[in-house]
This record gives sequence, structure tokens and C-alpha cells, in this order.
Amino acid sequence: MSANNKSEKVLKAPCRAFVFNSVGNQWIERGTGVLRVYQKDGEKVVVEMRQEKTSKLLVSFPVEPKTQLEPSADSTTAWVFKVRGHAVSEKPKDEVLALQFGTTQIAREFHAMHSWGQEHNAKAAAAPAPAPAPAGHVKPRQRRLTIDGAKTGAVDLEAFTDAVEELNLGGGDEGAAEAADSSKQRSSGKGRPAKVDAVHGVKSVKGISKKGYAEDPRMKPYNQDRLVQEQDPKTGAWCFCVFDGHGESGHDVSAYCKARIAKRTFSHASFPERPAKALGESILNIEREMLRSGRIDCRLSGTTAVMCIVYNGVVTCANIGDSRLIRASVVGPAARRPEHIKGFDISHDHKPDLPAEKERIENNGGWVYAIDYGDDLPSPARVWLKEAQLPGLAMSRSVGDTVGKAAGVISTPEITTHTLNDADRYLVIASDGLWEFIETEECVTLVQNWIKQNGKSSPVDAVPYLYKESKRRWLENETVTDDTTICVVEVGRIK
Repeated sequence: MSANNKSEKVLKAPCRAFVFNSVGNQWIERGTGVLRVYQKDGEKVVVEMRQEKTSKLLVSFPVEPKTQLEPSADSTTAWVFKVRGHAVSEKPKDEVLALQFGTTQIAREFHAMHSWGQEHNAKAAAAPAPAPAPAGHVKPRQRRLTIDGAKTGAVDLEAFTDAVEELNLGGGDEGAAEAADSSKQRSSGKGRPAKVDAVHGVKSVKGISKKGYAEDPRMKPYNQDRLVQEQDPKTGAWCFCVFDGHGESGHDVSAYCKARIAKRTFSHASFPERPAKALGESILNIEREMLRSGRIDCRLSGTTAVMCIVYNGVVTCANIGDSRLIRASVVGPAARRPEHIKGFDISHDHKPDLPAEKERIENNGGWVYAIDYGDDLPSPARVWLKEAQLPGLAMSRSVGDTVGKAAGVISTPEITTHTLNDADRYLVIASDGLWEFIETEECVTLVQNWIKQNGKSSPVDAVPYLYKESKRRWLENETVTDDTTICVVEVGRIK
């Protein structure tokens, strides 16, 4: 099956090629054919593969010295790697490929030939170094919106769905009634400030949620973020939430949570006396019902959830994942003018490489590592099953993601609280579309500068500016932007 003539440096072998679909977060078979590794025209070593019957070109690229082959954890016959500018279609584009061979021996021969090709092409490319970059040039950072380089492997996804009943998703009132349409609740309305009395610390609210941008609209067909800004008509308490969906059905998961969380929390038996218990149990029960219903495929789809209740002068936050809630507060002498306002985190991002999160994952069927893309740019740590290269989540907690649950990902919210005081000015709750390139303290600085430059008194009016600035930062560093949701809540003294 394999013909590897060392003197001629040629490998020919049957192979199956797969390409990773970042929209559906899944592997798609490109075709079966004969793969060749050889020195083309006596120069660069290349990899080519043509379909058996049609001779259609399926794979074609020069071996790059920095490309790293990743083996499948449960297979010795497959390699996964990224190809830059893969020219098998009219428009070359970066792709993540998986090549699967018939035997372990052939897979090893491919690896050996690939290594030889890297060495050969590196020597061939040796030339005088290019002129240095202009002073002040900074290499842009790249963010990975999808796995985009994840390993592949076999896993029985149906088995994970069947095992959902055994997962510990938390306690609570399982008999709680289904939530009614949340639009019936008192809400600030989409994109419009809701001026209210300073009840329980809330003075005004404004929020927006926008779909991300991609040159190919098929890459971003939906806005997977969802925003909740609702007030309980009985107690006056406010519920603010941001859900950031991911995976093929991520928009369905985030929408499911949005439609239920406020009504479920406000009607919980422990509300309003114990808002943390009400909020935490409500989201876990919502997740349980969603998984048991089977209406949404949550095997490789889910959502982050940063949720908070503002009631009786206390902000109670329940966080799952890497969306974020912050506060902007005056520091230093209270009488100083202008006020010096700084940003402080209320929630804490759940990243897989945090020591406590990583330990839990590795003790519960998963492992944590970052994909090496061979481009010398940072790559986020991700969660993987030990027996298969799924799901590749860049957060350690999420709602849904049943495959991730088997790798140690949990949906247990982390509870934090903050008692509002005279130093607090506003809250910002947002998805990582904002936080990817703007940190907590800079976010507050941007708001304060905007208020000063535009003669505004309310921070909620800065929401459109924050969105535009986050989008500008994305396009400075990437060719796409993430879905972005931002809500600013002005707070003040309780009447």
C-alpha cells in the first residue's frame, strides 16, 4: 500500500482527508484518494492528494518548516495540522486538515517524510534576512474563535446524550413551571435607556447585542449572544444577564436560557431573600430541562452565562464561563474633582488553564493544552477528552456542552456579591466580544474619557461607543469580529 523509496524521497499511500468546519464546529470528509509527498520540480517538498475517480485535487501545499503535526489521542493512523493559504479552490484560505491512513506504519512514514520535507524546505528558504519592520511595529495578536486546529478522534456522541441523566447539574425545584414569554416582564427595551427611580441601586440601563462580522456571511449566520435586562414587578429587583453561545446550536442554547432565566429566578421559592440560591438553581434547572427535552443538540454546543441580580443594594453575580461583570467605582478622596474612577471585576473568567479549573478537568476525564499553530502567536488553552480530541472548549465552565461535561467541564456557577456604596458609579456586563481586546480597567477609562469629551453625565450613553471601539480593535487584529453584547447599568444611592 505504501511505496517509500528513500533514494527518491517519495511517499504514495491511500488516504482519507477531512477539513474542519468552523461554522458547524465539526469535521467534514473531503474525500478519499492517493496522497503523495515528493520534491516538486526539484525544489520544494509538497503534499498532494487527488480523488480516486475524478482526479480532483483535494490536498495541495508545500511543507512548512513550522507546521506541527498533531496525532489523534485514540488513533495512531491520523495526523491533524493547519495549512495556510490552502489553494485547492478558487480562493486560497487557511484550513485545518486531518489525514487518516490505513495503517500505523504508513502514518509513521508520512510523519517521517513530512519531517524531512520541513528540513529540506527550511534549507531551501535560507536567504538574507528581510529588512527589519519599521520602528514601533507590533505583530498583531490573533484570537481563535473556533477550535481551528483541534485534533480529531472517534467518540460516541450518542452515548454522551444518554449519560446526561447521570450528570450532577445541581439541585433546586424541579417542579418549577415553565417560564412565560420574558417579553411580558418589565424591560428596558432593546437599545433604549430605561429611566427608573434609584430603587435598589439602579438608576438607568442601556444595552446592545450585535452579530459579529466575517467576510463570508456563512461564517457568521447568527448572533449567538443574548442579553437580559428585566425588572421584577413585585420586588423591583433587576436581572441582568449575558449569554454567549458557541457551536452549531449555540444561538438556540443562549436563546433558551434568555427566555427563562429572569422569570424562573423571580418566581423561585428562595427569592428575594436568597438571590444567589434562586439564580444558581434556576440556571441549572433550565439546563437540565433543555438537555432532557432533546430539542437542542447540545453535544458540541453551549453558552457562557454571566448573570446578576441587583436587589436591596446588593449585586449578586452567578458566572459560568468567560463573559464578565465589572463595576466602576471612585477611588481616592471623595471630594476630588474630577473623580478618579477605576474598574474592578465582580465575576472571574473561567479559563481551562487556571490551576483549580485545570485540576478539576484533569481529574474528571479531560486534559488541557493549547494548539500550537506554528505562527509564534498566542493560542488559548482548551479542554479535550483524554480518549478523543473533542470538544476543544476555550472555557472551563458552560451551559450545555454534554461532550465537554465528560471532560470535566461543569455548569456550576461561581457566586460573587458586591454591596453597592457611595463610591460605585456603574456596572458593565458583557460578552468576550468586548473583553477580548479591552481589559476591565481600560473599559472604564474609555467610558470616562467619552463622557468628558461628549459632555454627557450618564455612563449608559457610552454603550454604542464601547461597541464601536471593540469592533475597531477586532478589525485591527483580525479579519473577523465576534458577536458582542454590552450592557451598562448606572447605580446610585438607594432611596
